[in-house]
Amino acid sequence: MRISLPLLMSALVRGFAPPSVVFRAIERGEALAAADDAMDVDAPVAPQKKAKKAKTKKRRAAPKAQPRRGSAANVYWRAIPMRAVRAHPLYRSLPPQREVVARGASSNAPKLAVAAALEQDTWRWDALHAGRLTGARVAAACGLLEADAALKLRVPRSLSGHGRAVAAAQHLRHRVDAEGVVAAVFAEGDYDDEKLGDASCWAPGRGLYAVDYVGGLDGTARAFRDPSSARMAWGKTQEGVGVLAAVNFIDARHRGACVVAETGMLPGEHADAAIAELLEAAWLPPGGAGVACLEALRFRLAEAAKRPPPRAATAVPIGASPDGVVVYGDGSLDVLEVKSVAPFSRATGAASMELRDRGPHDALATWHVPQLMLEIHAAGSLCGGAVVASVSATRGACFLRVPRDDAYIRAMLDLLDAFYERFCGGGDADPPACFNADLPGFDDFVDRTNAIAANATLLGRTDGVQRARCDDRGFFLA
Repeated sequence: MRISLPLLMSALVRGFAPPSVVFRAIERGEALAAADDAMDVDAPVAPQKKAKKAKTKKRRAAPKAQPRRGSAANVYWRAIPMRAVRAHPLYRSLPPQREVVARGASSNAPKLAVAAALEQDTWRWDALHAGRLTGARVAAACGLLEADAALKLRVPRSLSGHGRAVAAAQHLRHRVDAEGVVAAVFAEGDYDDEKLGDASCWAPGRGLYAVDYVGGLDGTARAFRDPSSARMAWGKTQEGVGVLAAVNFIDARHRGACVVAETGMLPGEHADAAIAELLEAAWLPPGGAGVACLEALRFRLAEAAKRPPPRAATAVPIGASPDGVVVYGDGSLDVLEVKSVAPFSRATGAASMELRDRGPHDALATWHVPQLMLEIHAAGSLCGGAVVASVSATRGACFLRVPRDDAYIRAMLDLLDAFYERFCGGGDADPPACFNADLPGFDDFVDRTNAIAANATLLGRTDGVQRARCDDRGFFLA
């Protein structure tokens, strides 16, 4: 009997690909393509005489592919470092610390507004958070992680609990000399910001992207042997990949009529002033991508400065650090938040972890709503919402948008001020369990949190994201 070459190749691909080939393809971010299209199912078959069935030995079925397992996660798998993303031609990065410190001595803006241009994960940026409410603590301080509210919001047990509200209160009780902190931050010397990546790590794109990454792999090989710590570290080590995924998606969606820019900590009491400082000191000079968008933002900020602020400063000091800011052609902006979905799950047996990439999230988690609204508030009156990028290891990314909800923000800030006055004032009493359960309007606030998450708009999804070249180390170092 004659066997066509396409039919033979189809059988080889679909039935006899060894697991090792499948695993290596997954680690490279590839997939084995089925060969159905190569089969001509409508081709006429010549009639044949019936023949006696030959006795054949039963062939063993190919072993079923099992998830990759290991005991030391490689959280730097095909990661593109943020220092390289800062050199991307479509991304607006922050200036060196030395320049920000010098501007603090010459600018007429509040120094906290100038400090918004300090790079995240540096000691100066970290020092500014002392005694401030951040996005990581806002849900707990609102009472949304207490048992009653967490049940309604379907918050996982690992992310909820009364201890988080206690920790938030203890953090906010830590009174600092605000002027002393600012003076230390703007003192010259001891600069620890990352060096800007070399522009040579980017080359003109030959495929899906405007430019291709031609730089090397991150050489870090620190092993994480616990799934929880590996997932937490993945969110930080893969941040560059997530930001780059957003840059590529937003640029393609708006055809270059917008720009993604870096930001540090946005102080709630100087929201519009901080955006204005970022615009003048970091994003606009010199030339480059998105100049028209940024000029439109400058015009709108000047108009906003003529109006009274929409709300008096909160009693609780606020500092929000989104993963970026998206500036559109009309001068409006959104904050950017990246959520990297780690592919590591707890395993049984000798291995402590297994590879299980469930893909990006196409719906917004309820417990992220307060964080996004705090960032929107801290980004000033021109911020219209938040873009959320959910990025997986091997299954692409989803992009959501949450519009600004001023009524929700007002209710949230009222809850935060009440928390601050009740538990972070003169006494040391910790908040009791379910401390907002009997508060008028709290049930409505919980319901509105659910509604905002449910109504987030899915902007689009991508089948893959831009990463560094193939990583021979795989997902596990051991």
